Amino acid sequence: MRRSALLLLAAFILAGATACSIKLEASVSPSVSPSPSASGVPAVPGKTQNEIFGLAWDSSETFNPILLKNKYNRELSPLVYEGLFALDEHFEPVGALCQSYTVSGLTYTLNLRRDVVFHDGSAFTAKDAVYSLELARGETSPYAPHLKSVSEVRAKDPYVLEITLSAPQARLPALLNIPMIKDGSGGQSFPPGTGPFAPKITGDDALLLENTKWWQKKTLPIKRIQLVTGKDTGMLIYDFEADLIGLMSVDSTGTNPIGLRGDCEAWEYPTTTMQYIGFNTKRAPLNNAAVRRAIGYAVDRQSITANVMLGRAAKSALPVPPSSPLFSAELGEQYAYNLSRLSSLLYEAGISDSDSDGVLDYHAGWRRAPLSLTLAVNSENAFKTKAAYMIGESLKQIGVTLTVRELKWSDYQKALSSGDFDLYYGETMLSCDFSLDFLLHTRTGGQGALNYGNYSSAATDSLLAAFRQTGGAQAAYALYADVAQQAPIVPVLFKTSSVYTHRGQIRGISSVQDNLYYDMSGWTVSP
Repeated sequence: MRRSALLLLAAFILAGATACSIKLEASVSPSVSPSPSASGVPAVPGKTQNEIFGLAWDSSETFNPILLKNKYNRELSPLVYEGLFALDEHFEPVGALCQSYTVSGLTYTLNLRRDVVFHDGSAFTAKDAVYSLELARGETSPYAPHLKSVSEVRAKDPYVLEITLSAPQARLPALLNIPMIKDGSGGQSFPPGTGPFAPKITGDDALLLENTKWWQKKTLPIKRIQLVTGKDTGMLIYDFEADLIGLMSVDSTGTNPIGLRGDCEAWEYPTTTMQYIGFNTKRAPLNNAAVRRAIGYAVDRQSITANVMLGRAAKSALPVPPSSPLFSAELGEQYAYNLSRLSSLLYEAGISDSDSDGVLDYHAGWRRAPLSLTLAVNSENAFKTKAAYMIGESLKQIGVTLTVRELKWSDYQKALSSGDFDLYYGETMLSCDFSLDFLLHTRTGGQGALNYGNYSSAATDSLLAAFRQTGGAQAAYALYADVAQQAPIVPVLFKTSSVYTHRGQIRGISSVQDNLYYDMSGWTVSP
């Protein structure tokens, strides 16, 4: 993780056929904590024991972690709830409430930990896991797309869970970081969880207190968290600047990013949010893979990440974050910014300046036509727009005219859905199984929902299926090599996100995409 200190100005802005067994070790260290109550939640500690640490939440929204969509409540969820697996800094699954598992064909058998209790003191069992996963499969849950290949979930015995799939999904564990709650508690405001903190709500006073029955038994640097309700963005900014809130996450390169005043520190962490160029593969000359591949060499990723994204991104010519073990630097470098290679590939595809007017042209039926393209971009995001213009300038240097179409979000969506574009600058968050079906698969049966360029390839579909079957680096490499050669999309970068704290207040933050408080026991907190 890269850590940078910033002084900011104010601004209102993703199974093999052979059975296998996997043992998952959790790191457990001794803890020193206040005397527990019967529920495992200590009495409210006094400020002599620790200072209050504030975090934002929305009291008007549900705190059911499987259904909630509110940003701030979702960010609080890992403090109260845990999944069968957690994701590490490389987006790889590590055991949490699941201690080990086996895979046989389309069936995953998960052995659950036997030392886990909920905040109310009741034992966590397979029955609770079944309830949680079934709730997560519901159409109103944001986790539903992750479980679309799950056909059945059942408790084989109190501590053994079986998940049966309708199709291979080798990286299923990476999608099982879904919060577990107590059986039947989905209608409660704060369903019982198993995490390091438990809620204590008294009237308008909302606290998260250390869970002294937490199975991980790690010493936490904070025992008590005050939940601060923010009515709007402006109030949350005020609360942070007034030190009522000690930590905030910010997408610094999003649309209208939040700006914070005062002496702050930013702690960066990688995400699976990919920015990329998409092509209309049914329009000449972009129906030629060589032309699409050539245009990819006009993407100066180093310059875009450093100068446009202000360093809050990692360049990638492959559809996987560089921090993932599936990433191949050697393969990615083959498709780095190279205008000479761009010109050569276009010439080999029959595109040249045949009339010496400084503009490349190509065979369009019986005549030569200038290579003049449009690139649609959402005008409401200044970072994407600037990146689009930078790519246009690179193409201009070798005689390709690229017109950037700045469109409001609704118009941008309409253009993509109707195929009214040559190229588009897109952004999407990949699931941590790193499936690309939704981007590359033929747009049938709910797959390929974002395949706006109408790309269709039996070879690519076979490679997508092979990756779903094995989930390994070899299958990933073959798929990424095919994507780079066929270029239905050209990846540009993967965004990073930021956790902001007051300077000097916290040390050792190691956030991951789905858990700002990952390895919180490694923090050092100053009063």
